[in-house]
Parts: sequence; structure tokens; C-alpha cells
Amino acid sequence: MRTSREIFKISGEPEEPEKIAYMKKAGRAVVEQIAKDPELEKILTGADFSLLRDLFEKIAMRSGVDPATLNFLGPDRIAHRSLSWSGTGIYNAQNNFIGISYDRIKERAKKFGLDPELTAVKTLCHEETHATSKVECTGENEPRDKYPYYRGDKTGYSRYIEGQEGVHEPYVQKWLFNRFNEGVTEKLSREIFLEYAIKSGKYPKEEIGKFELLERAAPEELSYGVAVGFVNALILKISRETGLDEKTVWRALIRGMYEGEDFQDQELKSLFAEIISPEFLDKLARAYSDDELDKLAVTFFMKHPAPDKKNRIRDRLRDFISNLGRKKRNK
Repeated sequence: MRTSREIFKISGEPEEPEKIAYMKKAGRAVVEQIAKDPELEKILTGADFSLLRDLFEKIAMRSGVDPATLNFLGPDRIAHRSLSWSGTGIYNAQNNFIGISYDRIKERAKKFGLDPELTAVKTLCHEETHATSKVECTGENEPRDKYPYYRGDKTGYSRYIEGQEGVHEPYVQKWLFNRFNEGVTEKLSREIFLEYAIKSGKYPKEEIGKFELLERAAPEELSYGVAVGFVNALILKISRETGLDEKTVWRALIRGMYEGEDFQDQELKSLFAEIISPEFLDKLARAYSDDELDKLAVTFFMKHPAPDKKNRIRDRLRDFISNLGRKKRNK
């Protein structure tokens, strides 16, 4: 079984244990330096982290991840500020902590008539989904004045890359598949949130139901609503193209996020080229906004394959799904 979060040198070798320990200490220092929000502190103290971890462990086990290595973060690694200019929450892959801004959460909850504590729990579920998906950090401890310089983060499907081949070469910075990854993360975290809210027994059913009602009535108003809609459309597209049921396709996407499947892998690119279009994954990698996702859906999801291709595509996808986790990965 695989490890949830891993740290590598630029060479691809595992980072030295003492440097990993230093990164862990640095993340805790950030959390401790930020002033506590008494209201958020009360919510975190009352949260059932054991139940929440159990829910994530079940997903990890289905995805071939060793639950003992699951990068589930407790309240000691949750900062009381998102550290982003406008967001309600953030997961920092490098220093491995979650940030939550309860003041912004209260504003958002008031706007939609939602319970602020439940809204904070929903935000926590989203960021924990990021943290427990496949996370790899490369080159975090490398000197910045040696070339070639490279640093990269993997969180689920998303990729962040920065680097420079030489002192006189251009500095490169890329974010790939970020918006799509947020869509998959948000869709899964909503499922986890609802299950947690119900099983915890702490919250009135009518307050939980408001989230479900808003998702049905105005999904675009929820966090990453358009991205979730795009993921749903992709699932439906793959299902129609292959004959596989939507639940099977969705489980494959979840597993891919927890295994850190690389959409730049040639086998995957070939598969999506046959299912949708040779251009699809390249355009999806650089879709950074809701408008770009909408355009992709209109461009690629309205087409249908020739009937004689359907069985072949279905068989290829089934083979790929059955082999998830068995492929040898080069770290």
C-alpha cells in the first residue's frame, strides 16, 4: 500500500528525515504564531475528529493507501486564518497545515442562510480532502541559487511547477489541472461533510438539509460550484461514451486523486483522446476559471462517438480502472 504524503529531493530520492522533521516543525510554528479565534477554537474542540478520520480512512483504503500513513490533520495543524487574500480555507502542502478564516465563513453563511458552524465544518472537510489526497513535494529544501533549480507540488490531480534551468534562463511557473482538482475535491468533500454531519448527531436535520437544498437549487453559489458541475458533466460524458455506470466512473476519479494519477501520462492521454478528444487534457490542464471550464464542457461534451467505438473505449477504460495502483511509478 502507498503513503499519503511524500517529500522528495530534485533527484527523485526521498528527502532526508531531519529535513522532513524541520518542515513539519515549520508548519506547526505557522499555526502557533497565528492568533486563535475563540469561536473557531470552540468548533474545533467540539468536532469529532475521530469520526472524520474514519470516513477518510475508508476512502483511502478503497484507493490502496495505507490508512496508517493517511495525512489527516488534527486541530494542532489548523491555523485560525486561511492565509489567502479572500478564501475561507486553504491547505498548505509544503508545510502541511490547514488554514480556516471563520470571520469570512460567517459572512458567507449569513449570505445563504446557513449555519456558520456547519459551514466551518464543510470548509474543514474540503481542506482535509486536499490533505489526505496524494501529496508530493519535490525540491522544497534545495538551495535557490543552484541551477537547474526546480520545485514542484502535487496535490491530487493538481500540479504546481516552478524552476529555472540557469541564471540567464527564464523563470518558469505553472499550475496544471488546479480547477479540475478543486471540482473533484469539493464534490467528494460534500459527500464526506453530509455523512459526518448526520453521523455526528450534533446538528439539526433542517440545517443539514439547507446545504443539500442549496446544492440542488443554486449549485453555482456553493464553493467551486461550476467546477463540481464540470466534474459531474465529465462523469456523465465518460459513462455515456463507455457504458460504465456513473458511480463506477466517479469512484475511479476519487481513486485517481488519492493515487495522484498524472493526466500527463501518455496512457491516460491516449485514453482520453479516444473517449473525448486529443486536445481535451491539454486544455483542461490550463482551465483556470469557471468560464474556461464551461467552454470546455460545451466544446467537448456535446459530441458522441461512433457506435462501433463504444465497446472498445469501454474495455480500455475498464482495464485502466482495474490496473489503478498496480502500475509502477517513477518517483
